[in-house]
Amino acid sequence: MKGQYEFSWVIVVIILVVILIIFITRELWCWYYKINKQCSLLEEQNALLNKLLNEQAQSNMMMNRFLSSRAAENDPAGYQSGMGAPQRNMPNDPYMQNRP
Repeated sequence: MKGQYEFSWVIVVIILVVILIIFITRELWCWYYKINKQCSLLEEQNALLNKLLNEQAQSNMMMNRFLSSRAAENDPAGYQSGMGAPQRNMPNDPYMQNRP
């Protein structure tokens, strides 16, 4: 019985030593495979893409404001602003002949 407990403790100690070695050498393996460098480059790339996206959104907002102001200047009758086209009565229009 005593030999069985000693055997289980030996296995537990071996597993703990292996886990400790893995944690100690993790930084070496990451350096070797350039994982840390890749992560930092991806984070930098993500930050730059977010910056470009924000600049593009601001540029789009300014362009929309400019275009809507130009449309208002060039559209005195209000066709694009939702007022609609003026109503016309056409004498030869078969759809309008029967209407009052």
